[in-house]
Amino acid sequence: VDLDGAVAPDYVFETYYNGFSEMMPEYKLISLEELEIFLKENHHLPNVPSAEAMMTEGISLKEMNLILLQKIEELTLYTLQQQKEIDKLKSKFTQTENTEK
Repeated sequence: VDLDGAVAPDYVFETYYNGFSEMMPEYKLISLEELEIFLKENHHLPNVPSAEAMMTEGISLKEMNLILLQKIEELTLYTLQQQKEIDKLKSKFTQTENTEK
């Protein structure tokens, strides 16, 4: 697939696992708390054009596909973070349960 010079969203994982991205140094995965604040204020995802902007300016399918892939990668990382937190809580619960026996 020719991305016509566009950067594929691998920078999302690169930033998460390396702490920075050579492909897109300005990219930062925001916390879920920051995401919630953004959503409340803007009513759309970060880096995704608003419905109004899409209606007035149109959309490029190439750009939108890259944005959607970025969002899928971000969701994957958020899911992994949440699973780690769930595992920690399960472990804590099991330790507490075993202590009380």
